[in-house]
Amino acid sequence: MARIAGTDSIGEPGEKTRLAVRIGEAVRAQRKAANLTLSQAAQLAGMSVSHLSNIENGQTLASLPVLARIATALRTSLAELTRDEDRLVIQTSRIPVEPGEAAKLSHPMLQLEVFAEALADAGSIEFSLPPGARDLFVFVLEGSVVVSIDAVVYELGPEDALDARTPHSASARALGPARLLWATAPAQQF
Repeated sequence: MARIAGTDSIGEPGEKTRLAVRIGEAVRAQRKAANLTLSQAAQLAGMSVSHLSNIENGQTLASLPVLARIATALRTSLAELTRDEDRLVIQTSRIPVEPGEAAKLSHPMLQLEVFAEALADAGSIEFSLPPGARDLFVFVLEGSVVVSIDAVVYELGPEDALDARTPHSASARALGPARLLWATAPAQQF
């Protein structure tokens, strides 16, 4: 397998090379499905045969504009050429059990941020709402909490959940020892 020069910046070493190979395989499969020769596809995409061959063989990682031209030439979409890139991302974490403990459970590459908190009696937290429109989800594992969303108060018990669309401020105060999960995600556009 050919090696792509440069530092891989997307995950572990060699990830860029593996990405080039996966994208190349998808391009080749789409080209063959379109019944086009390498020469025909290259001409339609406005590129040299050798460049397209290097992309298909995983020797070159195509830039986004080049990949868009290839997709257009093959009468497909960028989404189709990259659809297999929805890979499972795993992060191992532990849900805190001691009061005052907190943990981020989600993988840093995800837009969804998931946290777990263990609160002592009367313990409280301010939910971190990153800049931009974010939705907030709160789930109580154990105990009871009073959640304040933009100055509106909700009392939640075990297994209760709250979903807030784009709150400006949010906090929780425990009514005795409590454990909860909470998450923020980009606001849903309906």
